[in-house]
Amino acid sequence: MALKNKPLSNKLQTNKNIEPMIETRKAMSEDKYEDIIKAINHLKNAGKEINKSSVAKQAKCSRTTLYKYPEIVEQIEGIVSQKTKKQANKATTPDETKEQRRDRIKRQYNRIKELERELNLAMLQLVQMENLEREVKKKQELIERQKGIIDKQDAEIIKLKALVPKKDIKEQAKNRVADITLKTIKK
Repeated sequence: MALKNKPLSNKLQTNKNIEPMIETRKAMSEDKYEDIIKAINHLKNAGKEINKSSVAKQAKCSRTTLYKYPEIVEQIEGIVSQKTKKQANKATTPDETKEQRRDRIKRQYNRIKELERELNLAMLQLVQMENLEREVKKKQELIERQKGIIDKQDAEIIKLKALVPKKDIKEQAKNRVADITLKTIKK
């Protein structure tokens, strides 16, 4: 099956239709490029971390979009590399003298010892509190048992009172008082 060749005029017509689309894409691409540059500058000025993800997020594009602009990727990687070098130099460059470092270490050592003493004291207090809690619990249990015994005795007293007529109790009490009075008089 042979392909039919389109007339040349149609091809020219098609290219004319695509040209505005191409121009629009170029303009959009230039705008995105500017957005990415602005994002990098914004992050620098704000003192925020600069990496591909943070730039893409700030520019509201994907990381893949960044790779369409190799010079931008190189710039970002350069910034990240510089930051890494600065951090490495900072870690290896002593800002304090040996004497200052010894003093700082001594203070930290003393602080650690002080914290260890406080921790030991707190642990001792915790053990004492746990012992006191056990004692309190035992005493509460003892009190509950004694309450139970008292309740039983009260119930027995009520039963006994019900068995003994009230008059007899009063008479017995009077007789006892009279006996005691007589004994005291005789002496």
